[in-house]
Amino acid sequence: MQPFEHNVNFSSVDLTKVGKFKPQLMKRLLGDVGRLLSERSVHPVRPLSVYRISEIEKAFRTLQNGKSMGKIVVVPHEGDQVKVNKNTMSGFRCSSLIVHVSGRGSQDQSNSLTT
Repeated sequence: MQPFEHNVNFSSVDLTKVGKFKPQLMKRLLGDVGRLLSERSVHPVRPLSVYRISEIEKAFRTLQNGKSMGKIVVVPHEGDQVKVNKNTMSGFRCSSLIVHVSGRGSQDQSNSLTT
């Protein structure tokens, strides 16, 4: 993936969680974004590629080929079905299982179970 060769960072934030758990932060963020847009300091990312959820494989292939530097949006439509390929042979031999449990954020008190 060519974009990674240029130290590009891909990240995401679930804004529904920010709105639910940090409403004051969400209010400030929306205000800041609105101000930046009105000042024309920022602009929407272009190009914008929209795929139906039934085209999820095509969307991932677009990301994978490293030629799309715009936004890729996957939109569900009623009746869409996602094709699933059943993998009958895995390349991995499963001779052990590691379960890592964590849920304390920065105070990570992790427990690992190995069989």
